[in-house]
Amino acid sequence: METIQPVWLSQSIYTRPNMDKLSFHSLNADTLLIQWNSSVDQNLLYEIVHTENAIHENLSDVVLETYPAYTSIAVHYNPQRIAANALAKAITSCLAAPKRPMTFSEWQLPVCYDSTFASDLEPLAKAKNLTPETLIQKHSEPTYLVHFIGFLPGFLYLGGLPDTLHHPRKATPDRAIASGAVAIGGSQTGIYPMESPGGWHVIGNCPISFFNPQGKPPCRIRPGDRVRFQAISVETHRKLAREKNDVLNPIDTFQWDS
Repeated sequence: METIQPVWLSQSIYTRPNMDKLSFHSLNADTLLIQWNSSVDQNLLYEIVHTENAIHENLSDVVLETYPAYTSIAVHYNPQRIAANALAKAITSCLAAPKRPMTFSEWQLPVCYDSTFASDLEPLAKAKNLTPETLIQKHSEPTYLVHFIGFLPGFLYLGGLPDTLHHPRKATPDRAIASGAVAIGGSQTGIYPMESPGGWHVIGNCPISFFNPQGKPPCRIRPGDRVRFQAISVETHRKLAREKNDVLNPIDTFQWDS
């Protein structure tokens, strides 16, 4: 393949025909940003998943990695093999093909909301004018959507947190949040897959690890999947933690065909 000289463009370089909500921008000499001018919702999530899949299926010879977010995908590519404009047009061509149904999984994760593991449950409940029991109920009732994985390897950004539980991150982050901590930050909830500093409000703990650096893939839960939380007792948490059973199986599968 003929070598193509690298290009860097800061402005929008290509807009997908007949779809003014999608544009492309060069972030630097080897990273292209696909940006959706849309609000965050389920349809956008699956459009992003479809786009990422199409890129890996059709352009793996020039694309090194992709990094999805709520309304964008950063595409890291080899600028010696393709220029930014050519990559944008190639991605657009991939998206013109008919979409195939995508299969996803639904997972149920056990969470202990006891104060033993929930250092921020009572103060957060007080700030939201809720009882701790009501906060737990509101947090464990929804089915959440995995929008993307980031911040830490295996950290799930989950959409679907009830509005009544939205709360700003801490002004001063904690130095160490325990592995498995279930927390709320802004309009999101998530699980810390390993001990880490963090500014989210810890309201529980999941004793099952779903991230394994040696696994293929390292994280079985992926963008587009659904996650439900099942409240468990301290005794059940301790039992699951002692067993160190990291085998996690989905409780259901579903298809998305837009």
